[in-house]
Amino acid sequence: MITGNLVTYKETAAGETLDAKIDYHNLSLIKVHRRVPPHRGDSAGKTYRERSTEVNQNGEITEITLSSAQPSVYNVTYDGYGNITRMTKPENSNHQRMFYAYTLWWPLS
Repeated sequence: MITGNLVTYKETAAGETLDAKIDYHNLSLIKVHRRVPPHRGDSAGKTYRERSTEVNQNGEITEITLSSAQPSVYNVTYDGYGNITRMTKPENSNHQRMFYAYTLWWPLS
């Protein structure tokens, strides 16, 4: 357990239950969510959503996976200063992936 971080969350409303147990990557200076386990929505324990992340040696999230029957994967790249330079979205039905590229647009003088 990491002191000061949320590790469990449970809520019931309108007959639906959200039950999450949250894990963290074990990094020396920062704490980054590693996995938000299944969100359960009925008394049978059926899993509706599960999210997980991968981080690099700097603690930057490089991959986000939303698990379901067909997982969705987001990829993130960073520059040397830790700024996001590219965010790639999951595949569409044609197996194409869209991305946002962030570039410097003003002069540094």
